[in-house]
Amino acid sequence: MLVLLPSPPPSSPPNQNRIQHSRAMERDEEHQAERIQALKLVRQLMEIDCSLMPKNIVQALTSIAEYHEDGLARVALETLCEIGIGLVVKNFIVEINIILHLQLSVILG
Repeated sequence: MLVLLPSPPPSSPPNQNRIQHSRAMERDEEHQAERIQALKLVRQLMEIDCSLMPKNIVQALTSIAEYHEDGLARVALETLCEIGIGLVVKNFIVEINIILHLQLSVILG
């Protein structure tokens, strides 16, 4: 079950929501349910577009993955790997589209 965090009030700065999600992942293990929900939200953001992943969330995932005694360390490492793979695939597709466009422009002249 995914529980979304409430959105910040309209007067909040635009980065406030991102900071809240990264802080939720960095909490103590006694707040495990909140950390899991934040991680689920990050994984849903990955499905939309990995290149839009905020830097502070990647840094939070990295710090969790480096602490091997954390119960979410493997999940954080897997998430980082999937973000990296998603970025490589997206860049590959962009490069293929550029090459195809250049080839078509040469053929059609």
